[in-house]
Amino acid sequence: MTAISEGFLFGLGSSVHCAAMCGPIALAMGADARAALAYHAARAGGYCTAGAVLGALGSSARLASLESTAPWIGFVLAAGLVLGALGGERLLGAVPGSARVVRACFARARRWPARLRLAALG
Repeated sequence: MTAISEGFLFGLGSSVHCAAMCGPIALAMGADARAALAYHAARAGGYCTAGAVLGALGSSARLASLESTAPWIGFVLAAGLVLGALGGERLLGAVPGSARVVRACFARARRWPARLRLAALG
């Protein structure tokens, strides 16, 4: 099996989880089915784009020195997620000015139609 087919199958399998998790979020925002579809399509497109860019960068870098440490990268990322879930952001502090930027973005997005809002969220 090639890396592309493995990636496709992994993405296909995990998309069921994403639809079950993100679908109710999109629908809870008072959107219709088309707006939820826009949300999921934009989210899937964003993941595809990010994966293609990062895959190309990783492939071009040919970081052979990381081959022995690659299995540990997942554990380090998982530990970061657990730390964040347990309130680790309080240890790191907030990024200065980030709350103001987020509030301004939300204020502007509230004026958008539901489909555009959900596509931007995706």
